[in-house]
Amino acid sequence: MKKSPPEGYQNDPVYIIGNPRSGTSLLRLMLTCHPDILIPPEGHFFLWLEDKYGALSFPHASQRFIDELVETKKFETWGLEKQALEGLFADFKPVRFRDAIALVYCAYGLLKGRTSFRYWGDKNKLWKEKLPAVLTYYPDAKFIHIVRDGRDVACSFKELTANEMHKLKYGPNMSDQIESIAERWATNITFIQQFLGALRPEQHVTVRYEDLVTSPKPALSILCEFLHLEFSDSMVDYADRNKKEKLEPEETMHWKKKLNGDLDIANISKYKYALTPLEISTFEEKCGGLLGNYGYK
Repeated sequence: MKKSPPEGYQNDPVYIIGNPRSGTSLLRLMLTCHPDILIPPEGHFFLWLEDKYGALSFPHASQRFIDELVETKKFETWGLEKQALEGLFADFKPVRFRDAIALVYCAYGLLKGRTSFRYWGDKNKLWKEKLPAVLTYYPDAKFIHIVRDGRDVACSFKELTANEMHKLKYGPNMSDQIESIAERWATNITFIQQFLGALRPEQHVTVRYEDLVTSPKPALSILCEFLHLEFSDSMVDYADRNKKEKLEPEETMHWKKKLNGDLDIANISKYKYALTPLEISTFEEKCGGLLGNYGYK
């Protein structure tokens, strides 16, 4: 492995946040196909290791950190060998928790042949639980919020439950009850709104799933402008790249098969025929104000 991490590792990261089933995986693939952005598959290790290692001194804690890191949920889907991590940590000797975390992402980048990038980052529906902590370590981090019509999110929740995807390893465990789905969507969206509202304007941007699907180049151009990057056509070639390079792990492709195909506008407003009138009215009664905030009528 390379004796030093790729260029860009010391930059503060970019995070994709959003409600589950809102297009976060699609957006991750699009962005990580940009030559200046590296966003690995969903991982949870920051969430679980921060409490224990956040205040410790590195590199003394490096070996213990790596030992626990490789045992965290979903980490094996990155395909990183423990020895490769140990070699990079030994070469570079991180001194802070933020450096150790960044090196893990760099190790993934090197595995994928990425020797330079401007941004590394993460996509994780669980970041809601640790967003304030992220700013402790990366005060200039940037956040991209992707929002989707909650009624269509409800359709996806119900579909995954009906297909028993929760029985698969790492399969999403979601309610199929409209009241519960609406409450979860409203809680997550409200939290994200409040969190982003406390940030500097240059630290956050929101994109609608519907705009990303119907007009990918304009939507992605806005995100590139937000990140001060030139637009790259490679982002719209995400499906071919995913099929060739397996950017999305096989373990999660069972419920993300559309990532290997063209953008599907049939996913937009499907609630009109997939939900019952009572389910639609129940969701709108709970979330009507939030839906309106994002232009969902």
